[in-house]
Amino acid sequence: MYNRENGNIRICLITPGHIATNPRLIKEAEALLEAGYKVHIIFTQYMDYLLTDDEQLLLKYPGLTYNRLNWVKKKNLLRISSGVVQKLSQGLLKAFTKCTTLHKITLNRHYLWQYWQALKIEADLYIAHNSGALAIAADAARKKNARFGFDAEDFHREEGLSNTERESLVHIENLYIPFASHLTAASALIGKAYEKIYLKQFITILNVFPKQQFKKKTDEKDRALQLFWFSQTIGTGRGLENIIEAMSLLEDKSPVLHLLGDVSLKMKVEIEQFLLNKGLKKENLIFYDPVFPDKIFEMATNFDIGIASELSVPLNRNICLTNKIFTYIQAGLAVVASDTSAQTDLFRQYPNMGGLYQNSDMHSLSNLLKNYQLFPERLVKAKQYNIWLGENLFNWDLEKIKFLDTLKSNFKL
Repeated sequence: MYNRENGNIRICLITPGHIATNPRLIKEAEALLEAGYKVHIIFTQYMDYLLTDDEQLLLKYPGLTYNRLNWVKKKNLLRISSGVVQKLSQGLLKAFTKCTTLHKITLNRHYLWQYWQALKIEADLYIAHNSGALAIAADAARKKNARFGFDAEDFHREEGLSNTERESLVHIENLYIPFASHLTAASALIGKAYEKIYLKQFITILNVFPKQQFKKKTDEKDRALQLFWFSQTIGTGRGLENIIEAMSLLEDKSPVLHLLGDVSLKMKVEIEQFLLNKGLKKENLIFYDPVFPDKIFEMATNFDIGIASELSVPLNRNICLTNKIFTYIQAGLAVVASDTSAQTDLFRQYPNMGGLYQNSDMHSLSNLLKNYQLFPERLVKAKQYNIWLGENLFNWDLEKIKFLDTLKSNFKL
């Protein structure tokens, strides 16, 4: 796929946070490098436990160039000063509602640092990953007489933001998106939501991953159902309460829920207590510390069912297709998903992936789990079907072709 002509084109990818928590950016960077493009990344770091993961990714792709800003330590002068500037910006917006600079800093406390780094790069295309990076990409492109793009990982204005954050986000998106030359979205419904506002086409690039080479397990006999759920952070308001409640409705309360992600001691105790209050035992729940993203797939093969428990509010959760559901598919798990609009659309096309449950009715989720308890052969069939989907349809090996094609049209290659 390497193209010698692409070597003259430099693309700068920008995210306000860690690269380890932005698999879309990393997959794009890898695809671009493979295709012969020069790739530069601008990012910041603020969570201590992710520093090692960031470093491993940078070592994995020696062809990358990058600028990073580490503001992890709580007493770090940079952390304190940037926080003060952001708070002042948010306060001043009450009097100066149309001041674009204040809106930029409200969305991204390190806007100025990232913008200055972007100006040092002679890029042909700057791509913003989320709205906090949009102004940086657009401003740098304008200054450098280049182009800029925006990857809508979410429908950001409907993420449950504060009024101030939402006003700033809408201001920035309205100012820049109409002029972007490269627009992508993580689901068809997110793309449609933006298209209704800006009347510009968004290309859907799904949150899929490269084909997985390790052996998937489809037939684990004589054991309790092993349920899997993961996220960057484990907390309430993510559908976990619904899963535990559904488990408690089963006559056979043997299923085990495995949770992977960063969790505070207070939240862990709260979830465990909720579990016990529902008549379940501590043995029904196992927590795992975060692992390097590439390790999640191999870990997932030890389980039976991946649960995509997205809630229907805020609106973004209703229309997104997260990397969670595609991780389950590509790891060869049966998928049990809540009936959000995006997940419902996916199941209409591929009903054999597993089962869809009603967010408002925990009996529907409980019945799905019971069905797999009573008919394990159905579980095996769903796993086998998802292995096929991961190999033949939902994988980055195919999806990246669509991504690269959007760039070719952008540069008329």
